[in-house]
Amino acid sequence: MIYVNERLKEYLRLGRLFNAEILSLILVLSYALSIKLYVLQMDIRILILLFFGGIFAHIWGGYNNDRMDLSIDKNTTYCKHKPLVSGSISIKSAKIIEYSSLIIFVGIIFFALYLSRSSFLSVSTLYACFYLLGAVALA
Repeated sequence: MIYVNERLKEYLRLGRLFNAEILSLILVLSYALSIKLYVLQMDIRILILLFFGGIFAHIWGGYNNDRMDLSIDKNTTYCKHKPLVSGSISIKSAKIIEYSSLIIFVGIIFFALYLSRSSFLSVSTLYACFYLLGAVALA
C-alpha cells in the first residue's frame, strides 16, 4: 500500500495539481464575464465543466513541460528529484497521461460549448482555452 501511495504522489506531483485551480479559474471567469456582458443566464453545469477542463489542461501542461525539459533537467542537480528525471515515472506512461488529459480537456470544452449554444460565448471561451494552453505550455 505504501508503494502505491508513493507512486500516486509522483504522478500528482508531475501533474502539478497543487495549483491547478488557479489556471482553471481563467476559463470560469471568461465564461462568467461573457454571461455578465451579454445578460444571459448562467449555467452551473458549464462552470463546472470549464473548471475541470482547466484542471486537465493544467495536467497536460505539467506533463508536457517536464517531458520537453527532460534533457535539460537530467544535467541540472536541483532537478534530480523530478519524477521523469529520477525514473519513478516512465516516459511512456507520462506521454499516455499527457495526451489523455489533452483529449479530455478538448472534449470537455467542446461539450461545454455545445451546452452553451451561444456564438459569442463560444468564441470567448475558445480564446480563453487557447490562452490557457499557451500559458501552460510556455511555463
